[in-house]
Amino acid sequence: MQERLDLPAWEALRDALSSKVALPQQAVDPWGFISEDRQEAPQQDTPVILHQQFALAPFCGLLREQRELMQGLANFLNQAWPYLFLDFRGKESEDASRQVVERYVADKGQRMVEPRLTLHNLSTAVSHFPAMQTEFRGLFATRFASGELAEQERRECKEAEAALLLWQAYLDQPRIHMADPLGQTSRQRAMTVREAAKLLDRGFRELARDGLIGRRLRHPDEWLGKPSLWLRLDSENVEFLVNGPTRVKVLLNSTIGEMFQTARHRLALERQWQTVVVVPVFSGKQIGKWVWAIPLHRIFYSGDGESPFSWLDAIQHPVANEVWAQTDIPVWDTPEIRLANDVFAAIGAVQALIAHLGDWLPLAKQADSDVGVLETYADQHVVDWLGVIRSLIERLTEVIGQFRALPPDRHSDRPYLMVAVSSIVDNLEHWFPASMVSGHTRLSVSDLEQWHSAWAAHGDELFGVYAALLLDAQASV
Repeated sequence: MQERLDLPAWEALRDALSSKVALPQQAVDPWGFISEDRQEAPQQDTPVILHQQFALAPFCGLLREQRELMQGLANFLNQAWPYLFLDFRGKESEDASRQVVERYVADKGQRMVEPRLTLHNLSTAVSHFPAMQTEFRGLFATRFASGELAEQERRECKEAEAALLLWQAYLDQPRIHMADPLGQTSRQRAMTVREAAKLLDRGFRELARDGLIGRRLRHPDEWLGKPSLWLRLDSENVEFLVNGPTRVKVLLNSTIGEMFQTARHRLALERQWQTVVVVPVFSGKQIGKWVWAIPLHRIFYSGDGESPFSWLDAIQHPVANEVWAQTDIPVWDTPEIRLANDVFAAIGAVQALIAHLGDWLPLAKQADSDVGVLETYADQHVVDWLGVIRSLIERLTEVIGQFRALPPDRHSDRPYLMVAVSSIVDNLEHWFPASMVSGHTRLSVSDLEQWHSAWAAHGDELFGVYAALLLDAQASV
């Protein structure tokens, strides 16, 4: 076996990853109280501990990213080496070598993991390179000659991506001999991305039949510093601004979902588009410089139904002006649009609270649960929760106030505003906890359960209010 891999050298490399970044002398005091190895601050804030915290504070981001990077690489090195011992020249030789390797691994007190887990750990490690480089650059760029650090970063990322490509190719086709393995695997990745883009364009043509016009944006091409797919979707139907994330997930699953089931294609798409950023456009304009940002793994969720975190997909993420300028999309900015966006943001905050309640309220129904503990938890957070709820009440009050400020003879000029106000009046008691409507400032577990159930039955009506406000804004232009 040693002829196929120098295992001691492999293990020495793994062990070397446990060494910490050597920080500058300014972060280490002469008495040795401060160390790069410190994981958590002790409980007491003694002068020494405070000194330690202040000294290490500028380097926390670097240490965090370095730890994530090295942990991913260490996991890979711990799990990948058995696969390098396998003899793939034939089925019999592979089976025989697997038996030998499994015994050898067991004798070392380890076990062989699924090959996809080794690929996942290497991919996770590689994804942390840019973040670590950013932290390092922010601290030490001035200590390098012009261009030297940029070249080092480029080489690091290039080599890391090459290792990932080659390991994926080895796991995918271990019996294939490649004259130019890196070049061939790079071309395969590029072909996968091009094919996915073609399938998406075909899906856009299908969407156009329903009045939804979509296209890929060349710029921007990143989200939170990571490569992403930006989509512009235009609609004359206000409903899309409510159900847009669901429509996008259906689109991607129907076009490139099958590709995502193949390990090679999945890795290529995850490296190219870590997030799908959707720019919804209503009647030719965007309504507030915001986007939906949906991680690729949540679009192709493999569990039953939707991901339990799918509610996050509907969050409106603001976009900086300099980034928005790259989209070349005009923006609506009227008082009516701003009010509609404020209402939607308040709805989203309450929706997030409802999702949180849904995570732990079922515990109250379990026979062995301690409801007192849950009541204490609710009491500890009720001030924050009431603040979220009151914010929505204030936004809806603004809507009603706007309508009441109109002269009676102009009510008929704002039919969509009338619809919004009517829905608010009809559903107010269902959207908020009954005890809060009665003036109480405490929410018991029972109150929260009743509210959670009422929201499940009537919460969608709030999105109807939002849609009516957008139509009112459109008609007011």
